[in-house]
Formats: sequence, structure tokens, C-alpha cells
Amino acid sequence: MRVLWAVLVELWCFAGGCVKPAVKPKEVTVTDEERFFSRITDTLKTSPVTTPTRVPFTTTHQHTRRHDYRVCVGVAYIFSSPLKSFDNVSAREWYGTPLEIVGISDEWTQVKTDQGKGWIQNSHYAPSLMVLPQFKQHEMYDAAHLLTAKVRVCLHDLFGLQQSNWVLTSEEYVMYCCWLRNIRIEWGDVIGRHAGSWQTHLKGIINVHISVNPSTSAIMEYTLGGAGYLAYVHAVLPDNTLHLSGVGLLQSGRYSEVSLEESDWRELRPVFIKGV
Repeated sequence: MRVLWAVLVELWCFAGGCVKPAVKPKEVTVTDEERFFSRITDTLKTSPVTTPTRVPFTTTHQHTRRHDYRVCVGVAYIFSSPLKSFDNVSAREWYGTPLEIVGISDEWTQVKTDQGKGWIQNSHYAPSLMVLPQFKQHEMYDAAHLLTAKVRVCLHDLFGLQQSNWVLTSEEYVMYCCWLRNIRIEWGDVIGRHAGSWQTHLKGIINVHISVNPSTSAIMEYTLGGAGYLAYVHAVLPDNTLHLSGVGLLQSGRYSEVSLEESDWRELRPVFIKGV
């Protein structure tokens, strides 16, 4: 445990950080840093996507990849026909909702969502890369950062921090990762959902699985130096190396992408929480 903590601190200082974590165990020593921690390159980035050309309406299969385009306004009205008229709204979709493009006209686009087919104004959706946060290694996401605001909008401000001065939290980040992959964790009326307490709050909840064995798309929860931490598992390799990302792993509000070998993450004695 002491070795892993030292490696986290050493890596952070090497990357240019000027503030070491405040909580740390005593008698920290550093050995074999490279074995503990390696950087994942561009884990969350995808290829650029261009906006579809506005042409006279035709049915098309050229832009039907579901996650290419998303709602880019707070709430978008889906109309049953390409016309603003009385009682013509068939559904409402929130910021970040993925859209499957069916056809495009000058002012309207026919789309398919989980609620069915309908028409959306062209100005109310955009390529996913413009809508969703694109996190950068070691960047700080404070309350004023645009990406912090985007995460909170996507989550409908799940933790009530949109009007606060709080930096982006680890709890918000891992829930955003779940939201992005349509993984649900139903909290009910639970409050006080601090990192380190999730396994207790979620024990026995339907459709939430808690295990000591890792799996892709699970949330890794552990404690270190008396503080709770959360990270998102992007991949579990055949040798049980974990590719992780998280906010606040090294410093509150700061984003990190990391890789841990099995012997190292087992030192943390984590649990893995997964919704459906």
C-alpha cells in the first residue's frame, strides 16, 4: 500500500503537478516506479465526426451510427412531423441523448431514439465530439470548466453541485462513464454518496453487482490513507492488468488515465461495482 501511494505521488510530480495529496501514509518509500504505473494514451478519444450535409430530405444509411450525433441543447423537442404546430411534440430528449439519423432536410432531421422516430430541428443536435466532454490527461476540471458543466448537465446534476464552487468529483465522473454507456445504477433516496461508501449503500440493490473480481465497465472503489476513491474500469487484460480512468485519483478535480498490474491493484483491496 505504501509503495503504491508513493508511486502515485512520484508520477504526479513528474507530470508537472505542484501540490502533493494532503493525506498520505507514513514511512513512504519508492521502488520500481515503472512497474506500478503507466499512462494510457487517449483512452476516451474517438475519431472526429463531421456534421452531415443539409440536403433535400432522403432516407439514408450513411449516418446511422447511433453515437455519432447527440442532442446539444438542454431539452430538444421531437416532433411527429417536421412542423411546429399544436400538440405535435411526440417526445422530449435531454442534452447528450444519442440520435440515429434517418434522413435530413434543410431545417429538420428525422431521427430515431429509444422513444421512437420523430423530427428534430437541425440546430438542436451536433456531432458527439462537440457535445460530450473530451477529457485530457492531468487536466484540472474546476467548477468553471466547460466540461464540468457538461458532465453535470448529462447527469441532470445528480449530486446537486451545479450551483456550487466544487471541482468535478470522482463520484460525478464514474457516474458519467456509466451514463455514457447506458449503464444504470438506481440510487433511490440514498444521500451522502461519498467515495468509499458506495459498496455499503448499494449492497442488495437490484441490478447492481458487487464483486472483488474486476470486469470491464465496472466502478472500482477503494480506500487509501483513510480516504475513499473511485475509478472507472475501461478494460481488463488477460493478465488482469486494469486500464482505469478517474478524477481525483491524484488531486481533487484532476483527471488521470492509468494502468495497474494485478499485484498492484490487489494491494488496494478494491471492490468492483457494476450496474446494468
